[in-house]
Amino acid sequence: LAGVLEDVADALADRIREAAQAALARGRGIEELERNLDEALVAGRETALLAPPRRRLLGTVDLYADAAAQIDLAVRNVRVLARGARRAIDLDENVPPDVAEALRELAAAVRALGTALDDPDRAGAVREPALRAAGRATLVLESTGNMSVSVIVGQIRSTAVDLLRGSGMSFDEAAEAVRGAVAEIEA
Repeated sequence: LAGVLEDVADALADRIREAAQAALARGRGIEELERNLDEALVAGRETALLAPPRRRLLGTVDLYADAAAQIDLAVRNVRVLARGARRAIDLDENVPPDVAEALRELAAAVRALGTALDDPDRAGAVREPALRAAGRATLVLESTGNMSVSVIVGQIRSTAVDLLRGSGMSFDEAAEAVRGAVAEIEA
């Protein structure tokens, strides 16, 4: 997922339609990885339930299952984002460089998610770049109002919420944090 975000960022920065299309195809390829994760979670849950010495791991399996649901939503949002990037390039619309930077921030948040799941004290490594991405992207809307940028920014914000929820925040906490992200960027 992080690689797809970086590919989309590069495609937008370089204005290369084929690169945006390749990022979209790569995003679609994540479905197999998601199926593998779901199968591993089912096996982990069964093992934790059936093997008494492993029951203490049931909470960990549940934590990963909750994160997997949010990752699934993030994957869907990133695919929509990639289509929006391809459209922006096709229409030769102005996409300010800060959009690509926001995508790179989201990629950093994705990369940090595994560590945060293993150690909840490290959730800030997900939350900080996700919120910077949301704030930076939202500020872009002040400089351009084209539809493609609006779609991309909306998907960045939605993906940030998904990643925040994957790091353990409730929906309300994540949505509120994303709404307040602009103030953090401007401070």
